[in-house]
Amino acid sequence: MKLRWLIPIAVLLPLRLGATGPAVSSRVATITINLNQVTALHLRPEFESTIRMPEEITSVILGSPSSFKAEHNEGEPQYVYVKPITKDPVQSNLLIATKSGQHVTLELISDGASANNANQPVDFLIEYRVSRSFLIVSDATVPVMPKTAEKPDSSGASPPHSPSVVPSAIDQEFEQQTKLNAPK
Repeated sequence: MKLRWLIPIAVLLPLRLGATGPAVSSRVATITINLNQVTALHLRPEFESTIRMPEEITSVILGSPSSFKAEHNEGEPQYVYVKPITKDPVQSNLLIATKSGQHVTLELISDGASANNANQPVDFLIEYRVSRSFLIVSDATVPVMPKTAEKPDSSGASPPHSPSVVPSAIDQEFEQQTKLNAPK
């Protein structure tokens, strides 16, 4: 009777020990949205990565749909789920647009199922945040400088209009400061 239980355990125990692979190191990152930066997202087959945006996502564009799968649904409007669908090493890009018009670009990197890259961490969660500032820019347009009436010269003719001039850095900074919400 005891032998009846001993044989299946003796057969199944080595199978369980052989099924465990090398441990995968994981990474969770919080990144500030920067339109001039491409974020590298390290993936691995059999693992799904999550991207969380600070606001509702309007579109997700995947560069290589034959190599990666990106999912987004309206029930979770701030999340995108990404995973490689091939066991080969592949790369592609992913573009995410939000409701306010911000765009995020990611480089998807999958080293494949090979065990030589076991030291490369897998990005399980990338959380994006908007940059924060103490300055609040108003949406209303405020005139930069009061316009002065042009005085005619001694002949009575008004001076000719100059072509549009590109404002200097100081003028641009002054314009930015006039748009700040400040106490009156």
